[in-house]
Amino acid sequence: MSAETIRRAIFSALAASPLIYAGCKDPETPIPVPPPTETPPDTPTVDASTPPSPSAPQAPPASATASLPPPPGSSEPPTPTPTTVASAPSPVAPEPPVPKPSWCKATRAYCIPAHKRPPSFGNVPPPPPGSPDPTHYDRYGCVARSEMPTSCSGMTFLKGPSARKGECCYDVCQGPVPPCGRPFVVDGITRVPSFVARDDWSASGEAVALPNDPDVRARLRDAWLADAAMEHASVASFARLALELLSVGAPPELVRGAHEAALDEIEHARLAFGLAHALDPAQNVGPAPFREAAKADLATSVDELVAATVRDGCVGETFAALVAAEAARVCTEPRARAVLLRIADDERAHAAYAFRVVAWAIRFAGEPARTRAERAFAEANVSFETDIGAGALSTTDLAPYGRLGSEVIAELRVVAFRDILAPAMATLVGTNASPALEARADAHFA
Repeated sequence: MSAETIRRAIFSALAASPLIYAGCKDPETPIPVPPPTETPPDTPTVDASTPPSPSAPQAPPASATASLPPPPGSSEPPTPTPTTVASAPSPVAPEPPVPKPSWCKATRAYCIPAHKRPPSFGNVPPPPPGSPDPTHYDRYGCVARSEMPTSCSGMTFLKGPSARKGECCYDVCQGPVPPCGRPFVVDGITRVPSFVARDDWSASGEAVALPNDPDVRARLRDAWLADAAMEHASVASFARLALELLSVGAPPELVRGAHEAALDEIEHARLAFGLAHALDPAQNVGPAPFREAAKADLATSVDELVAATVRDGCVGETFAALVAAEAARVCTEPRARAVLLRIADDERAHAAYAFRVVAWAIRFAGEPARTRAERAFAEANVSFETDIGAGALSTTDLAPYGRLGSEVIAELRVVAFRDILAPAMATLVGTNASPALEARADAHFA
């Protein structure tokens, strides 16, 4: 699958979009759209995935939880058994403060419990139970600012850490959340589930050609677990989208599309968990209860719905389709390649669906929705430029297994915006794009 294939799918969706307006509100009488609400600045925020409890004992440093399988013939679920992994505290060298970016109008405190692994921001999920904790803590249990994962959070860490009553706090600026496929975002942070021992989320399949190097196998396992966590969280994201569409009076075709996409994401998660298990048969893990799924606020206006759909759907899933397609192209391992091809096809359809949602919103709500779509696209473009693939794996040894490196990811981002998103968005919102982009958009739209 090439960028041209994804672009054609999107323009086909745009060309067909008038069909979904039948029976909807008269486009000549747009509904009022309230302005987006701003998050109060300087509001302390604690990682919602593991909120600190005043009555709970402080977690010991460098600890993880391993789960043992049930005995043969037993119907009991696996019983978690604590396993301590030694990790000597190492001092965190003071880091000079980072200059506040020009776009940052206010900073806020971001705090996590001491001796706690950095939170998961999309592409850095919690490690499997029992795995070593590679985090370096200082004597207060804090992590160096430079080691805090930020690639899917939209946060810029300016100063810290500072220890405050059992927590480690950082001064941050919260920017737009970068597209990471279709993430599940709560309080501006991409959330993913942690892992527990279970096998019902692992899809079985043909044998995997295992690398000889155990380190390579471990890296591949962790990479597929990262994908599985994101795909699982995407199920919640599409479930939320279905409720938001209902709340603004969307047509049944769009509501159905959100549920169909959620079913795709369930299968993606099962395939990714299955590959991780095939790479490490000793551990079979799946998602823990994803309590954050019940904490997310729903968009209450068409304006908010458009912003999230442009960022997470139009941009995020277009890019996800392009990445999966390129990963499948270079992958020589049969089972992984089949999974990547399935994901690429589905993400291409999800991207086209997102454009249909925005097309309907603009038709339904008029100029406010169009303006918000333009702004959301510009914000996503900036996010892509500043997020250059932190955490990506090396292409030299893992490309045959379908894992792309940061250089390739950066190139695909350029391709995504230049060859797919810019002409598609120009057509969708009628922007004053360059003549070359407008001509290309007109040709494909026709």
